[in-house]
Amino acid sequence: MNLIRLVFAIYIGFGLTLAHARMVADGPMDSVVSPSVSKTTPEPPEGAMDTAKVKFRAFWNTAKHKFNQYRGNTPAPAVAKNPEVVKPTASATTATLTPEQVEEKKQQEIVADLKTNMPAYKSEEKSNFKAIISETSKAIGSAEVLRQVSPGRVGTTDLQRTKAGVPQFYLTTKKEVKTKKGQTKVIRIAKKHIPLLDIGEEPRITKGDLVPSNLKVNLDKYKTPEALPSPKMVSKSELDKWTKKKITLVTRPKILDPKNLGLGKVVTQRRIDKVDVAMKTEIPLEAEKPLVPMTENELKMLTAMILYKKGGKCHIVSGMFFELEKSPKYFKEANYHLGKCAHEMGFHSEAVNRLTKVIAAEDADYGAGAVESIVDQLPKEYEVEVGQLLEGLKNKSLITAKAQDIANYIMAKSNYRRDRFKTAQTFAEKVSTSTDLYAHAQYLAAISQYSRGNATEAAKMMASTRDWMTRSGHNDPKLESLIAINLGRIHFRKNEFKTADLEYRKIAKNNSFWIQGLIELGWTQLQMGDFAGAIGNMYSLHSPYFRYVYQPESYVVRTIGYINICQFGDAYRTLTQLERQHNSWLASADSFIKTKKKARDYYDTVAEYIRSGDSGKAVNGLPAQVIREVARQRDFLNAQAALNTKVDELAQYKFINGMIRKDQKSVLWRLQQAKKRIKENKANIAKAKTDKTLIQNVNQWKANLRNDQKLAHNLYFELKAYEEGRLAFAKFRTVAEKNLEKENYKIKEAAGRALVAHLRTMRSQMDKIIENNEFLRYEVYSGAGENIRYQVAGGESAGPNRVPSSIKPKKIMNWQFDGEYWEDEIGAYRSSLRNNCPQYGQVNYTTKTKKK
Repeated sequence: MNLIRLVFAIYIGFGLTLAHARMVADGPMDSVVSPSVSKTTPEPPEGAMDTAKVKFRAFWNTAKHKFNQYRGNTPAPAVAKNPEVVKPTASATTATLTPEQVEEKKQQEIVADLKTNMPAYKSEEKSNFKAIISETSKAIGSAEVLRQVSPGRVGTTDLQRTKAGVPQFYLTTKKEVKTKKGQTKVIRIAKKHIPLLDIGEEPRITKGDLVPSNLKVNLDKYKTPEALPSPKMVSKSELDKWTKKKITLVTRPKILDPKNLGLGKVVTQRRIDKVDVAMKTEIPLEAEKPLVPMTENELKMLTAMILYKKGGKCHIVSGMFFELEKSPKYFKEANYHLGKCAHEMGFHSEAVNRLTKVIAAEDADYGAGAVESIVDQLPKEYEVEVGQLLEGLKNKSLITAKAQDIANYIMAKSNYRRDRFKTAQTFAEKVSTSTDLYAHAQYLAAISQYSRGNATEAAKMMASTRDWMTRSGHNDPKLESLIAINLGRIHFRKNEFKTADLEYRKIAKNNSFWIQGLIELGWTQLQMGDFAGAIGNMYSLHSPYFRYVYQPESYVVRTIGYINICQFGDAYRTLTQLERQHNSWLASADSFIKTKKKARDYYDTVAEYIRSGDSGKAVNGLPAQVIREVARQRDFLNAQAALNTKVDELAQYKFINGMIRKDQKSVLWRLQQAKKRIKENKANIAKAKTDKTLIQNVNQWKANLRNDQKLAHNLYFELKAYEEGRLAFAKFRTVAEKNLEKENYKIKEAAGRALVAHLRTMRSQMDKIIENNEFLRYEVYSGAGENIRYQVAGGESAGPNRVPSSIKPKKIMNWQFDGEYWEDEIGAYRSSLRNNCPQYGQVNYTTKTKKK
């Protein structure tokens, strides 16, 4: 305890003295060097700093001396022990004390022992130490420790204070009120204003009084951290290599069977004697069978299969399979492999021709593979044929799970083209969502439903298909436009014109149905009463962008729009423009139909127009607008696409012969290199017989020689097989090209017949439109007469827009618009003409009369 007090006194005295000395004096305090206790205190010099130094030096020497005595550095003064204190023995006390009292007695003995062994100090020294501390505190208190720059200020707040002197403020006040029952209730009311708390100011001192002049603080200087080079990114394939690697678990070691290691029991004489050595009767040998050599077809099939299994050799083996097809033994196998190879090389005509034979036979070995190949990228011209073949299979297991979806889609299209709409819908709905054909299959099911007369259900299916495409991220603008135009037509038929308007506007501008959709939108706008919108949209179709487009209906829509707003002059001019164009087109169509009797002439006319590259060129008397219209119909486009595929196939056959020649040269070069190495190895082996230093390489040369001889043997086989395949492919090519020419002729005839039908239909439509123009002209004159009668009766009109019924002008004296058309605004124009009909004028006139 004395030691603790001594350390605490040193800390307080040293801290106060040093602080006072640093704040008052300019120089540092002198260091204490006296190692012993000074009995006499020197006289204090003048000044507060000197006084503090002397007092502290004396205090420090005394404290240091005491501390050294405690550590044992100097002999401690002798302390007289009390002779009267006699420690009782354990036997005398423990007999009469409880365990708690015994424990307490032990603690007291420990304390007494510590007091006896701890050094003691004289009371004179303690009082002297207290006097030094007291004198130091008085000296410090009487001196000016810090120089104040500005004095402090006591706070002036009027707030109520706590007992500790802390200001406090209540945010609410208490108020007693009486309830309806007469009871007193205390409520709290929030105060509106909160006063500011003024806590006063502390005295301000200068930094120079606290920091000595020679103080220098050395701080470490840090550089800007530089980024360490990042490790290289690890690719996903490399990560998968390690993260997906299967680790074989280590199991307990297997117990080995000594019998399998040849470590059986010890052989003794007794064991040998127990062995039965009785010989069995001799087994008679069978008569030697005659050697049957492989036939030419067997060798050819073996050669073809060896090359086919290597992969990428279809251009070589297809000719061999073609020759083997004539053998009844290999008919199915050869047709299957030839069809697979033809499909791989892009010869769809031969692929369908070969694979359909295998599928029709329902062969258990090759039927399923043939179905998977034939449905993959099947051209449209074969969909009806293949769909019927698949639908008629008795063994449905030949359509594997891999081919199921696309097979159902092909069968659905086959039935739809044969007008079997219910069956088409059934197959289309079987296509699963896991394939890319799901959206197309659902659309096919919807139009099959529509063809059966269920327009409402068809609309629901189309809308549901479009929603699925949006949710699943299936982007197909062409299919979306087809759904939009069909939904527009369905809603138009149901008199839901606003919904139809929205659907027609969803058709993409780069879609082939956009112009037709815009015309149908015009009819919808007429039904909605949006005559300005219908006129504007048809006017945009009459811009120079579409001068080569056949669109007679657009003039009819525009004329009806003008009639509905009583702009009869514009209606008359639109009818005149329609008649001037289509009368000449009708005459050209009549002349062409009379002079061209063959379907091939129609096809050649369209082909010549396409080859010319001039969009506005007339061919064989037919204007460009008519040719473009008959050639853009779906059946002709499908036939032309099939014909283009056949032309590409013909070019591909010529390319195959060059591929085989290239492969032959490659094999021949490898054979020459192998022969060269064989010759070198033989020379080295012969040289080693005379040069003993080369013996160490003989084994390696012999191994290389064997490998090259084996390679040369294989290359001889390949070279012979390639030549055999090239000659066989030439035969296959001749037959395939003849088949393609027959198909091309049929396709051209079908395309030509489609053009004949479309031109005759167009001729009938133009004749009917020109005939209906007389009814529209009657409406123009009738409406103009109504307007005249209204004006005679005193009605107001927007201006002189009527056409005299007695005048039929031969020439239009007004200029056509020759300004700018913005491509992105085509289809969004609106007419700025005001409605000039009598009923609108009557309303305005009545309103003016009432105001008067």
